[in-house]
Parts: sequence; C-alpha cells; structure tokens
Amino acid sequence: MEAGFRKLLQATCAALVSVLVVPSFAEDLIIEEITVTATKQEASLQDVPVALSVMTGDKINEQGAFSLEDIVQFIPNVDITETSGSEKMFIRGIGTYGNSGFEQSVGTFVDGVYRGRGQASRAALLDLERVEVLKGPQNTLFGKNTVSGALNITSASPTDEFEASISGTFEPEFDGWGTMLVLSGPLSETFRARLALRFDETDGYMKNLTTGKDERQEEEFAGRLTLDWDASDYLNVLFKWETGDQDTTGRQNKVAIVTPTSDFIYRAFGNPNFVASDNYDKYQDGSLPGRPPQYDDSQWDLF
Repeated sequence: MEAGFRKLLQATCAALVSVLVVPSFAEDLIIEEITVTATKQEASLQDVPVALSVMTGDKINEQGAFSLEDIVQFIPNVDITETSGSEKMFIRGIGTYGNSGFEQSVGTFVDGVYRGRGQASRAALLDLERVEVLKGPQNTLFGKNTVSGALNITSASPTDEFEASISGTFEPEFDGWGTMLVLSGPLSETFRARLALRFDETDGYMKNLTTGKDERQEEEFAGRLTLDWDASDYLNVLFKWETGDQDTTGRQNKVAIVTPTSDFIYRAFGNPNFVASDNYDKYQDGSLPGRPPQYDDSQWDLF
C-alpha cells in the first residue's frame, strides 16, 4: 500500500512539473512581428495582401550575404543570372533577356531609389534592415518596369542609443575574407548618425592557362553614411550617402572555337593571342561635370 501511494505521489508531481513547464516553453515560440513597406506604408507582413517574401537584416548577416545574388538564393521563385556585363533578374521565370542596357522587368528600389539596369544590381549591399521581394506586377505602387515584380530594399537607420559592431568572414578554400564595421547613435537630442563600412576580397577559383592567373579575383568595398534630424515636431530630414567599388580580375567569356576567317582577321588587325583586358567588370556609379548624379532621391515626411 505504501509503495503504491509513493508511485502515485511521484506520478502526480511529474504531471505538475510538466504542466508548469509548458507555459515557459510556449513563451519561447512567440513569433516576432515583421514590419514591411511593400504598400508604401508600414504594415505587418501578415496584413499585406501581396505575394511577398521578406529576408530580415539579421538573417542576411547570418548568411554572410553581400549582394543581391547572395540574398535571392534564400528566396523562392527568384533568380539572378550573371553575365559578363550585367545581371538579369527573374521572378517566377519572367524577366528580361538581351541587351544589358535594357531596363529589367524586375524593379529594384534601394531606400526608394530606383535602379533599373542590371549593372546597378551588382552594387554591394551592406547594413540592411530588410529585403522585400514582391511577386507579380507592381506597376500601381512602384511604376514602370515592375511587370514580374519588385525588390524593395531598406537599409538600417540610426539608433537612439550608441551601438558599435565589427564582424568578419573567412573562406579558406579560395582565401576569401571580409569585414564590416557599423557605428550608430545620437549626436544630440534631435540628431542621429550611422556609419557602415564593408570590404571583401577573394582569390580566383580557376587557373587561366594563357595568363597564368587565378580568376576571378574580386575586391569589393561599400560604405554608407546616414544622418537623421528631427527638425521639428512635424518635419524629419533623413540623408543617406552611399558609395561602392567593385574590381574583378578575369573574364567569363573565353574563346573556345576559332574559324579560319576569324583567325585571319584577329591576327591581321587584333591581338594574335586573343588575350583581352583583365578588368572586364569595372563599373562606376557617379556623375559627370555639369550633369546631375545618376541616382538621386528626396523624400519629405510632414506627418
């Protein structure tokens, strides 16, 4: 009798412990709300009536993504095809082929600034708050060249408290490494600033038997300065300045077959070894004297 009572008491205690543990376990399963601006205003991801995929800044940092090509690997039904001159984006299999000067069918917007051509999509991305991928036509809210969808990219804003972080990556197979520095915080009660810098470098993964070099070697730098000023109770001024540089040594297009006619022409008028310039991916985003910057955007918020 005593043994039976002892077993019953142990079973009752175990049941009470399991009941007490359940609420604590349930609290850890709370899903964090994700706020998006896919409809040009802040709203919860679950309340937006759009086919939408979101990748948060924390997730991007965890994966070590540095470009759109890296980011879309984790988003379904989105693909970026790389060529020697630009990149072509596709959502649900719909995109733009042909001349790299054509604007894409997938519109790319970085902090509200439109980047139409594929070359601009090669610009390095850093210190992002989130990347939203809107699938399907988005012409009503985002305008032209969004027939197959749009990429709405939002960078991180200055914080009310001081923050500093430095991170690094290393890839041993091709001696690739990278580092990123972020500083953010208030300069006064109404003025905040944020600085983000990133540098990545990797050696080539293929030996060019003609030049003896390892290709493609890449060096990428990106930087952004963000200033946030509360001018009054009804006016907020947000200034963002961004720069970047990408140097790639090597070529993707190699001469595989040479016809007798082509061989004669190249030997008579061109390089007999068919060796082109190493720097085939040199793209500069800037402005010319007397002309406005290539990408310029101003937004005013009076509410």
